[in-house]
Amino acid sequence: EGILPFSPKHVVITNKLVSQFGLLVHCTNKGIDLGVRSVLIDQSFDFRFRVNLRKTTNYSCIFSWPGIVRTFDIFRADRDDSKTSKFGICSECIWYMSEPGPCRKSTRWRLSFLFFMGFLII
Repeated sequence: EGILPFSPKHVVITNKLVSQFGLLVHCTNKGIDLGVRSVLIDQSFDFRFRVNLRKTTNYSCIFSWPGIVRTFDIFRADRDDSKTSKFGICSECIWYMSEPGPCRKSTRWRLSFLFFMGFLII
């Protein structure tokens, strides 16, 4: 985990919008397109993959609900699979999407990290 190449990852994105809107999620990684998913409140969308040899794996997602479109890198190897990251390594990368931004749960430290960076309000 985080040390060896090709470490397995499981990303889970749960809709926690206080406004109770459905969430549209569209995630991609270079040539891999996971399609557009509709995620109802308190429901989740998940996917699995392995980090590439060079540890440059990056899944970017577009999140939208009425009146809002936001983008965020839901998985970045330098942030989510690096021993030097202040956010810690995740093999189960559990995310909660709310209006202020995505929040990643840390199983190791029993903390959660709320991200505002990378969000673009349109």
